[in-house]
This record gives sequence, structure tokens and C-alpha cells, in this order.
Amino acid sequence: MPWNASSRGEIFVVDDDAATREMLSRALKTAGYDVICFADGAALLAVVRSRAPVCIFLDVQMPERAGLDVLKKLREENCPAPVFVTSANGDIATAVDAVRSGA
Repeated sequence: MPWNASSRGEIFVVDDDAATREMLSRALKTAGYDVICFADGAALLAVVRSRAPVCIFLDVQMPERAGLDVLKKLREENCPAPVFVTSANGDIATAVDAVRSGA
């Protein structure tokens, strides 16, 4: 997407569920953000090195590569964007692991 002078910044949404990606994308676009959606962590990792998102919404449970593994890789590569870990079926242990991993 080309740069938009009225944008509040670019946000990445990573979720294997298309409906969730669409819902979150619409809400963020309404708030004035440019949104790029990814269906898996590998696609995100391929792009994030060349972009500077305002933040990343990352699903914790994805089939190809777990969200927490992607989060750890982002932090290893010094990605400065804040990462919000999302889940439809979260638990306390996962939340603690996410925070310890840099979410």
C-alpha cells in the first residue's frame, strides 16, 4: 500500500483466521491506520525486516508456526514494534510466556 499522508501509521495483523484479520483490519482502518494482514508468521517475518510498523497484532495459535515462536524471532532480530499477542483461547501460562518473550 502506498504511503498515506493522513495515516496514523502502519499496523501488521497476523492471524490464520481470515474473519479475525478482516474484523481487526476494519477497526484499525476506521481509526486511521494503514493495515497489512498476514495469514502466517513466515509471511510477516519476510516483510517486517523492510518495514517499520507502529505495532503488530499477532495470533498466538497458528498452524504453521506458533505466534510465540514468531514473537521470539522478532525480538531476536531487534524488531522495535510493540507486539500485542491475541488469542481466542488464551490462558495465564500463555500470557506469562508472551510477556516474557517481549509482548
